[in-house]
Amino acid sequence: MVHEAVDSPKVADDNLVEEPTVHEEQEMIPGQVEEEQQRAIVERPEPSDMNTLVTPQEQDGGKVEQAITIEDIVKPGKFGVTNSQMIPAIKQVIADGSVEKLRMLRLMYLYSFENSLKYLKKAEREFIQNSLR
Repeated sequence: MVHEAVDSPKVADDNLVEEPTVHEEQEMIPGQVEEEQQRAIVERPEPSDMNTLVTPQEQDGGKVEQAITIEDIVKPGKFGVTNSQMIPAIKQVIADGSVEKLRMLRLMYLYSFENSLKYLKKAEREFIQNSLR
C-alpha cells in the first residue's frame, strides 16, 4: 500500500497576533481606552442612598469621608438576613458606638433586627433603646 500525502487544513498559528480593525473615523489610541475604562469605573453611581452612609474620618490631620454600606456589616445569605448574621452585626455597631448605622440596620432589616434583640445582653438592649428613641 502506498500512502499519499494528504494536504491537511491549515492550522492556525498560535503566535499569530491579529490587529484590531480600525475604521477611518476612529483612531486607536492605547491610553484613551484605559482612560475611558477608569472614568467609567469612577463615575459609577452608588448602589442606593439608603444603603450608604457617609461618615467623616480623621486621618493624617485632615478629614476624609468614608462610605459605609450596610452590606459591609451584614452579608445576606441564602435565606436573607438571619439572627446568626444580625446579632454579630448589631454587636459590632454597638461596639463602634454608631447610632446612624444602628438606625440603618433597623430600617433595612426591621423584622430580623427586632427578633435579634432578645439575644443581646441587657446593656446592649439598653443602648439600643436609649439611642433609637
